[in-house]
Amino acid sequence: MLSDMEMLRYQSVTLNLSDTAKAYIRDTRTSEPTRMAGKHARYNLTSWRESIKTGATISLESRGPETAFFMLSEYDPRVLEIWDQPEPVCIERHNKNRKKISMTYTPDFLILTEDGPVVVEVKHCHDIARLTEKYPLDWVRYSNGSIKYLPAEHAFAEMGVRFEVFVYDTSMRYLIANTELMLMARRKAPVCAALRGEVDKALTERFFWNLDDLRVRLGLEEFTSLVQLIDEGAIQADLRVDLLSEPEGFLVASTLLLLETGRSQLKQYSVARDEHKGSLGIDRVPTTRDAEHVLRKLSVIKSGGNPRSVTRWKAQIVKGEAEGLSPFQSLLPKYYLCGNRSRRIQKVVDEFLIDYLVGEHARSPGLSNYRSYIRYRVLAADAHVGVKPVSRKTFAARLAQLPAELIARGRGGARAANAVAAPSDPELRNLPAQLPWEQAAIDHYLGDIFLVFHSSNGEVYVERPWITAMIDLRTSYVLAVTMSFLAPSKRAVSKVIRECVRLHARLPNEIIVDRGSEFQSTFMTSLMSHYSVAYTLRPSSHPRFGSQVERLFGEFKSMWLSQRPGNLASYSEARSVDGKCAPKKRAVLFPAQAFRELKEFCGWRNSRMRGISSASADAEFRARQALYPFVAKEVEYDLEFMMVTAVDTKDFQIDQIRGLHINDAWYYAPELAEVRGKKSKVQVRIDPENPYVVYACIKEQWFSCFSTGSTSYGAKSGSQQLSEGLLRLETSSLRRQVRNLDDEALCRFTRAFSADAGSSPGSFASAANNETAFRSDGEETGDANFNLASLMDLIADDLETESWSESYD
Repeated sequence: MLSDMEMLRYQSVTLNLSDTAKAYIRDTRTSEPTRMAGKHARYNLTSWRESIKTGATISLESRGPETAFFMLSEYDPRVLEIWDQPEPVCIERHNKNRKKISMTYTPDFLILTEDGPVVVEVKHCHDIARLTEKYPLDWVRYSNGSIKYLPAEHAFAEMGVRFEVFVYDTSMRYLIANTELMLMARRKAPVCAALRGEVDKALTERFFWNLDDLRVRLGLEEFTSLVQLIDEGAIQADLRVDLLSEPEGFLVASTLLLLETGRSQLKQYSVARDEHKGSLGIDRVPTTRDAEHVLRKLSVIKSGGNPRSVTRWKAQIVKGEAEGLSPFQSLLPKYYLCGNRSRRIQKVVDEFLIDYLVGEHARSPGLSNYRSYIRYRVLAADAHVGVKPVSRKTFAARLAQLPAELIARGRGGARAANAVAAPSDPELRNLPAQLPWEQAAIDHYLGDIFLVFHSSNGEVYVERPWITAMIDLRTSYVLAVTMSFLAPSKRAVSKVIRECVRLHARLPNEIIVDRGSEFQSTFMTSLMSHYSVAYTLRPSSHPRFGSQVERLFGEFKSMWLSQRPGNLASYSEARSVDGKCAPKKRAVLFPAQAFRELKEFCGWRNSRMRGISSASADAEFRARQALYPFVAKEVEYDLEFMMVTAVDTKDFQIDQIRGLHINDAWYYAPELAEVRGKKSKVQVRIDPENPYVVYACIKEQWFSCFSTGSTSYGAKSGSQQLSEGLLRLETSSLRRQVRNLDDEALCRFTRAFSADAGSSPGSFASAANNETAFRSDGEETGDANFNLASLMDLIADDLETESWSESYD
């Protein structure tokens, strides 16, 4: 990012910008983005990525066009700074009726280049085709292929700033993926001089290599150095045609001419080619039925069968030859031209039927097709008198012809519509993750099993756990999994992030999540920014996104939970059994054991055979991670990480004698004494896993505060620690309910005891009401037949305590 002095020189000396342009750049650099990216995203993945050039987080509204522009700008050395959602300007454009109107326009990016500032609008090529047709006075395509948005261009020209339209095409997918990978490789140490010499020597031995063969020739264990050399231009490669993540198909050479020569030699061995794209009619590529029909005709011609038919067929052959067709193609039948294509249903009937289906029918959730047809007949009788409504068969056929998304949206909203929507064109989709750690997803699942969190006097108290998982999207490898008794929150996000770093000392390059409140929190955003992890939100109400994590949860439910006591894997079965056989009555698993079993299942899943893949998720994950170690974000499991991932809460009052009272426990650190008499509250972060530590901000510095039990906690196993933290930190409301039940039971016991004792001549109640019942020396007086020993014997017989819950630490 340019310093104040560098910016002054850039604006006034190098470019001599106008005061209006300087003010626009200053406002964009110092203000927040003018709108929330992806707020109404329906199909787009909205991302937040850190810009290396500015150190700021850039919001990207789409996975394709905007991410592509951001990557190319980050990679381009001529771009000095990049800013998203710059300040809006007033423009004059034309509406669909070609009438000029005034409006406020917000461009997508402002970049500062060596040649001057540029304001950029990013569009997909398919959007450009639509806009140039719908608004030809504003969106113009010139003969050289460039696109202009004239209203914005004129507005920025007045302030002396260049305006451009960046057009994204799906053919750029490989280039963008390779560019991102080269940016990742820049995190590592540069290539040594000795390796550069070995590479030059290898390129003289053969005029082209694939990347994997070159790695083996150089004796390298991974591709980091080779990717860096390609980034520098020391090795020539075609980044638009080959993928760095597929090294056996990625060709390199010393010059572009040699590279193209080698590619032309290898093309003949390629199975996937451009020739696979496109379409042909059945007159060129017949169906099996038509081919058999033609072969019978040719056989009759050869054998000299029916003269009239043979004569007609020979005439067809002669006519076809004149058109360049073979005899086989000339005799192909044209059944596809058969049929009456004229309307059979009257226009008024057809129009009313369509209006009813997209209106009344679509707005009636739960209404069966039969009942809907009956309603249609009743309404049609009034709508077109004298003309019969369509039959039930035609009604069903017309309903099937309508887009399922249209009906589902009216009946179930956006989520139902997205669930039945037609899939997108695979040729237009963005590239999925190509390497381990490139992308990971996090999601939650309410476990279909009851776990025991407390037992007392033969009674058990149960609750269903929430499971949070992080899964690698390239290999489906489960990176981390945690368990909680609380609904999804910042605590669950922190725990799964910690588990990932604890196990791998890494974080993914990008984390994709849904739009839950815990994922859109300031805690999540700041945590991702702290470790420069790209943070992406899935579209709302779209169940097809996040399928990898949902598949993990589904497999855990069907393959594992269905075999464990207390499960709800079959909900219909659980609803139909007697109360004494209900799943919660059969629960025997405690959190520690359930968590161990969950991790065992994830380990088994990582190593099992997957579909047609030649390697397990574990094998592929580890092998490709070793070849591309620069993709993941290396993170140390240290005090800084612990404090950053601790959940921020409110300020807490300081007790100068005992410390901080949080969640029924006292925490203390010697540094708390330093604020005595200066302030009464401090900001606190609560550790999401360790119940014996919190972090307090004292004099602009964070300190660890501990409670009783912290020393013995460290001697326990990992599963025991996580289970104890889960029970102490996340079951307070559940334990409070149990404590209330215990107190009510005590109250009932004392009332019953008092009632029983009150009916006896020597009762405690009568003795308590008799002032002369006891003397100071313990001897009985009056008629009271009662003494302290008999009272203790009575209590010992009727009250057997299993354990006492702690009321304080």
